[in-house]
Formats: sequence, structure tokens, C-alpha cells
Amino acid sequence: MKVTTVLHFDKASGFINSESPELAANPSLSLKGFEQALDIAPKVKAYGPFEGMFTSRLARALDTASVLSLYLEMDFQTMFEFGQFGNKEGDKIVMYPGFEAYSYIGWQNSALSGLEYLELTGYDNVLIISHRPIIGALYAYAQDIVNETGIKSVVNNGLNNQCIFRFEYVAGVLKSI
Repeated sequence: MKVTTVLHFDKASGFINSESPELAANPSLSLKGFEQALDIAPKVKAYGPFEGMFTSRLARALDTASVLSLYLEMDFQTMFEFGQFGNKEGDKIVMYPGFEAYSYIGWQNSALSGLEYLELTGYDNVLIISHRPIIGALYAYAQDIVNETGIKSVVNNGLNNQCIFRFEYVAGVLKSI
């Protein structure tokens, strides 16, 4: 199965200071983020046609999926496995209630579970919109990095400001393409 992943874009500011952890952990895109999603849409389209578009349930990924969905004229579906339930601004991190214990290995395993489900469902070419820890964890896995420290390093330093990553996933084996 071919997998094109897109990182969500620039987020709206101010959410992290909300008294509600549900809101603090779930900012939407800024206007700049919406513009970034639209700018990348033609490049994403070139990797299609896609049989399905899947996204995290969090606002930034949903907003990015919305822009791409309109441009690509296709619907999308949310998947729990592609969610990173938290928000980091500077040194402050707010996790969505109930997800405080998630780790980089947990994000990697969750994302791989989502890919396995999509492959078993019969998809051949999918588009996934998600967050840095999810896509970075997949990128790390494709490089045989499966430990917490290694995954964290890839997520924080190894994505080289890219926003689109392509993979091939077959029977549990993930390769960058």
C-alpha cells in the first residue's frame, strides 16, 4: 500500500493558555496554516489519486484535511490511531485529558496499527494527515528506529522541515519512497 502523509500546518496561538485542557490541547490552524495547506495541495494531488483520506481527530489535522479534501474533491475519515492528543508551545505541553501517558513508542505503535488496518481493508493508495510525533514515528520506523530516544530524536530533529512523507507499507514492513 502506498501511503502519503502530510503534517498539519501552522497553528493558531493562544490555545495553550486556555483554562480548559481540552481546548489547550487542541488548537486549530492559523490563517497562515490554511494558506500553507492550500499551497501544498497541488503537490499532494500529484501523488494520487487516493482511495481514501484519513486524519487525526484533532483540529489542526482536521483543518488541514478540510483544505485538502476540498482541493482533491474527496471525503476524509478520522482515525484514532493517527492522533497525537496534545499541544506543545515552547516548553509548555498540554495533553488532552486521558492521554498524559502517551510516549513516542506508543505513537509509533498506534500509527502502525492504523496502517495495518488500512492495508487489511484493501486500500492501495492512501493520504494521511497527522501530527509530527505520528509521522515522525513512522519515518523512524522506516529507518528501523523503534526505541523511545531514537524516535524522539527523529520527531524533534530529523524531519528537515518537510511536510510530505511517502511510504510503502506491505505486511508490516514500512519503507520510505
